[in-house]
Parts: sequence; structure tokens; C-alpha cells
Amino acid sequence: MEYTEMDKVIQNIVDEIKQECIIENTAIRDDIFGILENQCTVVYFPIEDQKNRGFHIKKIVHNQLEDFVYINTGKPMAEQIFAAAHELGHIFKVADRVWKELAEQRKLTEQDEETITNRFAAELLIPYKAFRKNFFAHMSEFEIPTGKVRVDEVVRLMVCQMSDFMVPYEAVRRRLVETRIMNEQSAEQLENNNEQIEFSTYNW
Repeated sequence: MEYTEMDKVIQNIVDEIKQECIIENTAIRDDIFGILENQCTVVYFPIEDQKNRGFHIKKIVHNQLEDFVYINTGKPMAEQIFAAAHELGHIFKVADRVWKELAEQRKLTEQDEETITNRFAAELLIPYKAFRKNFFAHMSEFEIPTGKVRVDEVVRLMVCQMSDFMVPYEAVRRRLVETRIMNEQSAEQLENNNEQIEFSTYNW
């Protein structure tokens, strides 16, 4: 799958959805719940020690097929926000639209769908240009020189991005690669900080 072309298509879809849903804020944060509620029935429920952040299903109600999204409120708020954006992508059938736009010949797999929907959620909540702008603004704020940056400095910048956009550590780590701030190999070195950062930061 060609990610560069896919990301262009996703950015266009995000722009269309923002216009359709009248989304004006660059950082949507927890406003995503209201946006999702306008598109479907949302059920909020807590399930402790459950990996699933949420899911989307269709049910027949009064002879009509309707969308339902379940959000696991046992998860930190940032994870609930990303889950809501992800499920919104399923409701808008973003993966199907991307697949059609890219004129892919092979069948869309479940893994393809989840990958595309995650990229959609990231672009919706953490827009490419805004993410880069904020990241380098924080570098300037903390007087961190460009070039070789220490791991602790990168983590500090990531925490700022987590707070700015109200998203999980892993979403920011992946976004560093997707926005071409960092290569995949360097980003992998940050993976082990996940649990520690989440524990100390998810108290919104």
C-alpha cells in the first residue's frame, strides 16, 4: 500500500467530513464525542482490564439499519477520544472510499481497513500540518536544537503533543513517523516509554 497517496486521499476525506459536520477547531479533542453522537447512537460503558477501546455495529431498529458505537469508559480519556474518531471513520466508510479512490485491485482486508481507519483518526484528531507546527514550536519554546535530540527531550515534546491534541502516547509516536519528523527506527526506541507516560499523563 502506498502511504503517501493514501494519506492525500485521507486528508481530502477529512476536509469533506469537517465541512459536512461543521468542524472548525484544528484540535478537536473531546468534542469528537458530540460529533460522533450526531452520526449514530453512542453507548458509553466501563470495562476494566479490557483491551478493546470501543467498537461499531449495525442493528435493525424499527425496520431500519442504524449505527451504534460503544466506547469503553474504563479507558483513559485520550484513548476514548481516539476510539471515537476511529469508529467515526467506520461510520463514514473511510476505508472503502480510500480503496476506491486508489483503484486498488485486491480485496480490502480487515487489516487494511483498520490501518486506513487509524490513519483517518490520526489525521482528524492530529492534523499533519498542525502536528508539525506544534512540535517545532515546542522545540523552540524549550530551546531544543534541531538535529540530534535526546530521547528525554523527544518524550517531553511528545507529552506536550499529547496534551495539545488530547491523544494517546502511541498515536503521537506513530504520528512522528507519519509526519516525517522521525524515521521508523528512531520511533521504535520510544515505544518502551508508553506505559510510564500514559500512567502519568492521562489524568484529564
